Amino acid sequence: MTGVKMMKVNDENLYSINVKSAIYFSLKKLVFQNPLVYLYARKLFRPDGLVTKTTKLVIEGYPRSANSYVEAAFRLTNGDDADFCHHIHNASIAWDADKKGVPCIVLIREPMKAVISYQNYLGGAANPNALLKEWVIYYKFIKDKCPNAIVVGFDRAINDFNSVVDQLNKKHGSNFPYLDSGQYSSADVFAKVDELSRIRGSVRKTEPYSPFAGKNANDAYKDKLQLSSSEIRQKVDTLLLAQADELYAIFNKSEVV
Repeated sequence: MTGVKMMKVNDENLYSINVKSAIYFSLKKLVFQNPLVYLYARKLFRPDGLVTKTTKLVIEGYPRSANSYVEAAFRLTNGDDADFCHHIHNASIAWDADKKGVPCIVLIREPMKAVISYQNYLGGAANPNALLKEWVIYYKFIKDKCPNAIVVGFDRAINDFNSVVDQLNKKHGSNFPYLDSGQYSSADVFAKVDELSRIRGSVRKTEPYSPFAGKNANDAYKDKLQLSSSEIRQKVDTLLLAQADELYAIFNKSEVV
């Protein structure tokens, strides 16, 4: 992949929601640029999220980029006890997998769609420019520091999962099973997503985008995203968005999306 020119973006008010969010995003920027700092801190405080000798697969990606769907699909075909590292949402984990030779999938979604969905998930509690800048930092790190990661687009992950498995197996000589259409359907994957979300306490019954939530819930979720989209697009820094779109286009040209 060719390099992307990082345009200068005005940071004024970028992290201005409150002091807590300012500290949070500043620290995230620090650890993205210094993976050993993050990995050391993670080992001290939350070692459960690290890549170990028994880790079979790392599933990374910016939040709201089909992370849950891909994990659920792999769990259906590999079993609930398979040692996967997932939902950490920190590029340092992909870097660590790269260094240790562990198969790693990095999911990517169109930047504005990812930010709109994530901001909605956070209940509107974060500045969208901060989220977008985090997206840029994340994927620039992946592009520059994680050459062995398989970057997979949101739509491909959901609509052509077996092609992802095929690419993973060919690259790493692994034998991850395919999602047999005669045994499992997309609905089965979403059912697994809902099951895992209930176990982890993130939902009571179903995810709002799940087909099992029902048409009314699905429509309400889509309407909420549409409303959020209009509001967020008015707030986003145009230079920052151009930078994100340029970076996304680089991955797009590599036919991962």
